[in-house]
This record gives sequence, structure tokens and C-alpha cells, in this order.
Amino acid sequence: TSRFVALRQTFSKDHMFLKALVLSGFCCKGGHQPFGSILPGAVVSFETQDRNGNAVRGMGSCSVGSSYLHNPTLPYVVLGLGGTSNFISKLTIGLSHDHKGKQWYRQWELLVPNSQVILIPKPPHKPPKWTLQLYLTPSDLIYSVSGVLLGICVGILIIILLLHAREKYQDSKERKQAK
Repeated sequence: TSRFVALRQTFSKDHMFLKALVLSGFCCKGGHQPFGSILPGAVVSFETQDRNGNAVRGMGSCSVGSSYLHNPTLPYVVLGLGGTSNFISKLTIGLSHDHKGKQWYRQWELLVPNSQVILIPKPPHKPPKWTLQLYLTPSDLIYSVSGVLLGICVGILIIILLLHAREKYQDSKERKQAK
């Protein structure tokens, strides 16, 4: 006898991710941004901490190769960060080495989780000149955080106005007493 079981997946918004895309940087002539095409073979790794303070590390690779013998792969890497809401301590992106065995990589620190990074390694042999673009994914909390911030600003403004009015009243009272 076979038994069927239905499972319901609930999407939890407290799990974070990082989506990385590495482009070649080669583009047509003109004043266009040199995005280029997908660069296969790039390796993306991260380091962060979980809620308990333990180190969390992960790694992924960008591979575009697909043919009739292989499954098609995504041109980007999605790294799951787990339930942490900490900043990504260190993001390292490296390119495949050249014929002399030299490797090119670069590290970035303190990136925002739930975001997408696009690396344009132009020129590939000069990592300090690489461009990293960060695209944030806004969450539902942005409205509540904005509301709290606005409420705090209004509260401070009311306190300032009350203190200013009290100071004016005391000054006018002192002037009347001096006359």
C-alpha cells in the first residue's frame, strides 16, 4: 500500500540570501557601461556570523556551460545565509587563473544581506579597479522603520518647540519684572 502525504511549505522571511553575478566587462564601443556577458568560472565565497555568534562560511561558482548532455545552469550564484540578519563580514570573488597560474580575486567587507551584487572585473588582471554594484531588496519592514524614524523626528521637534516657547515665556516674564 502506498500512502500520499501533502506537505505545506511556509515561506519564512527571516532567512537571508546573497545573489552574485559576475560579468565579463566587455562591451561594444561608445559611452555605455561595460557590463558585457556572463563570465564563467568565477568563485564567490562569504563569511558572516549566525545568531549565536558562530562563523558561517559559504561558497558558490558561476558556470554557464550547458549543452545537450548537461542541465542548464543559472548565470548567477545564490548563497543562502540562513537565519542571520548580520552584515556579510567578508565577500570574496575570484576569477579563474591565467596560463601562468596567477589568480585574481578581491574582497569586500560589510555587505547588506538580501541583496544582489554585480561584479564587473574590468580589467581582469587589476582587481583594485573592479566595480561592485550592490542592489538592495527592500523588505516590508522599511515602512515600519520609516514610520518609527518619522515619529522620533516629530517627537524631537515637539520637544524643541516646547522648550523654545518656554524660553520665550521666561524671557518675557523677566523683562516685565525688570521694568
